[in-house]
Amino acid sequence: MPTIVAELLTVAGMASARTALTAKYEWFLHVKPVSQFNHVKEKGLEPRNQGCTAEPEVLAARGAGGSNIVCLRPIGTFDTTPRRGNTMYMMALHRDDLPTTVGLDFSYSGTWTLPAIIKNDCPTATNDDIFCEVVRRRGSVITYEPIPKEALRVWTTGKPQNDPSQWPRLVDVERGDIKEFN
Repeated sequence: MPTIVAELLTVAGMASARTALTAKYEWFLHVKPVSQFNHVKEKGLEPRNQGCTAEPEVLAARGAGGSNIVCLRPIGTFDTTPRRGNTMYMMALHRDDLPTTVGLDFSYSGTWTLPAIIKNDCPTATNDDIFCEVVRRRGSVITYEPIPKEALRVWTTGKPQNDPSQWPRLVDVERGDIKEFN
């Protein structure tokens, strides 16, 4: 019998998990150093290696490219905003623009074993329930696909941090307009 994480790596598993996730969360955040603003404005968010090796199930399902991901934090989950001393800026992606290939963020320690723990604690939980609970607890979901620049909004000076629907589109903003934070 396939493991929960193996099932979540199938096309059907990802589609079902995405549907469950987007039913719970409207907006997904991504934070980058300000120094990368021009690159993201030109190219969008590109999957990249996060400095760790993907789990064997990911590599089996996705091939060598499975290590390249984009991490997103659904608003309302544990705040995983990186605090690395860089001046940062924040972007948001609406649920309608979330790519179809979503997964558990294997770059966080303990994430890969969490689905089995949740299933053991709650045997009636579905894979979608488990997926959403792991994302809630870890504050991160991944996609293996690029996110087009046109789909991104950016937090700018004078706009509320907690309402990306009021943020302008990234393609319409200059670097001097963005809200910077450490």
